[in-house]
Amino acid sequence: MNCWVKRVIAVVIDCLLIGIPIGIIEMAFSLIRWIMSWLPLIHHFRFLFSTSFLFVIVYALYEAAMNYFAAGTVGKLIMGLEVEKERGGRMSGMDCLARGVLKAFCLQIWILSVISGIVMISDQHSSLHDRLLGTTVWERR
Repeated sequence: MNCWVKRVIAVVIDCLLIGIPIGIIEMAFSLIRWIMSWLPLIHHFRFLFSTSFLFVIVYALYEAAMNYFAAGTVGKLIMGLEVEKERGGRMSGMDCLARGVLKAFCLQIWILSVISGIVMISDQHSSLHDRLLGTTVWERR
């Protein structure tokens, strides 16, 4: 199985790992949004209880923490992949956080997902967020 397929499977695993709890939280947020719709002043802060907004925050933090401590997310670890800087070595905490935020936005905004996939097909070790931050994904040694 080539690296591109492993990366796609890893992303699916990670999205399910984060998406299922977010779905449960969404049910609670639906109730909160309904209550907030009745309160005029608080109504303007409904975006804070958006699943997309919550997914971006949780996924970015998950991605950053896992890359910092384990050189890959749960999906990548299962598929035998690791993230590192292009010139070799581990990423710093800020690199991990920036990569997590960019990847979360790439997953949320469909056109960025398509562009990232096209870039990844052309070079199996770098997607859009990898190219922007100078990171790569390789099979574990």
